[in-house]
Amino acid sequence: MKNLLYILLISMVVGCSNAHINSQGSVINLIPVKYQYDLTLKDASNFETLQRDSKEYIYKNITELVKRDIELKSYSKEGELLLDNARELLLSLGVSPKKITVIKSSISETVDFSLIMNKYEAQVPVCRDRKTSAYGEDDFGCTVDSLRWASIVSPEKMLPQNSRSIPLQE
Repeated sequence: MKNLLYILLISMVVGCSNAHINSQGSVINLIPVKYQYDLTLKDASNFETLQRDSKEYIYKNITELVKRDIELKSYSKEGELLLDNARELLLSLGVSPKKITVIKSSISETVDFSLIMNKYEAQVPVCRDRKTSAYGEDDFGCTVDSLRWASIVSPEKMLPQNSRSIPLQE
């Protein structure tokens, strides 16, 4: 009788489940986002205004510019002067030289100078609501993975080294 009570007590305490929970992780897409700031010289007297505007833009956005990859493009002689000034200002404000790419071209007809900031954003899946009556049938860990990826400031750094060399499609 005593053994029967022990077996009954143990079976009530220990639950049975036939579901095996396996966290497979979520599918995350990294989307490249480009922010571009263009300056166009209308006449020679406009150069100082453009130089001041580029400095204001850099000072206003320096917290993001320090963290991101930056492309500086010039399309004219005046654009090269703006490019050199912007590069020196960025370096003096703490942007790593490795994060700055300088491109000099003469293809554009309308723009003299461009400052382009490259940023990556994680596109996370929408997780289904959990059901208490369906143990093991939901996306286990989907919400945790989605929130973790959404909170990462530089998601491109989470990729393995060799996958970063593969260009992402835009």
